Formats: sequence, C-alpha cells, structure tokens
Amino acid sequence: MAISGSLLSALMTTGCLGLRAFPGSDRWMSPWFRASEVAQVKENLDTFSRGQQVYYLEMGEFAESFAEMNIGLSQTEGNYQIEIVEVTPEKVIMIAKTEAPNALRLSAGVFITVHLGNKSSTAIVCESKTATPMPRLEGEEAVCDDAR
Repeated sequence: MAISGSLLSALMTTGCLGLRAFPGSDRWMSPWFRASEVAQVKENLDTFSRGQQVYYLEMGEFAESFAEMNIGLSQTEGNYQIEIVEVTPEKVIMIAKTEAPNALRLSAGVFITVHLGNKSSTAIVCESKTATPMPRLEGEEAVCDDAR
C-alpha cells in the first residue's frame, strides 16, 4: 500500500507541476525549460560579445571564429546554434539560429565607436518574436531592429 501511495503522490506532484514530455522527446521537461534555454542563449551571446571586445583590445580586430576567442563556451544550447554572421573592422554580428517554432529570435552585435579620437566598443543582445533582429549602431548607441 505504501508503494502505491508513493506512486500516486509522485503522479499527482508531476501533474501539479505541469511536467510533460515534448513531442519527439525521450525525456520529461518542465514548461519552464524553454525560458531557461533562452536565458542561457542570451548569456552565451553576452559572453561571446564580451569575448569579442577583449579580442579586439588585444588583436585590433574582431575574431572571425569562436575558436579564435578561446572562450571554451558551447555555441549550441538546446534548439539554438550561435554563429558569427558578419565581421568588419567596425563591427561583428552574431545570431542564434533555431528551427523551433514560436521561439524567440536572438542576435548580438559589438561595435567600435570613435569619440574625440578615442576608440571604444559597445555591445548589445537583441531579441524578437517575429524575425531575427539585426543589431546596428545609431550614432554611438547600439540598437536593435525588429526587437521587441
């Protein structure tokens, strides 16, 4: 009787917490899994942006690959794959690609600005519900196009 009571208790707890298996998945996940995945991708984009800033300070240019930065952070997180899509002397743009429907679209940009003859960098992480947002420089401020 104790075994069936424990099983019933576990099933009720699982039901109350909303744990479920997603289609095509062989593991149980909570409904908060997606939010934590997106938060981790944003954190990874932020870390790669800071890595690009450090790389620029040391090398005078942006890294064209993640391996060049030698950060040791995965480019893959859940349904997202982070890629460097544009490198110029003044900017680097990274996006987090995903095929997941209704997933947030994420990107990051690092820009070099010159103010009174001094170079500095500014970075931004962008998100959008509709399309991949493109970071850009507006004056000396980084902004997101198509970001919410």
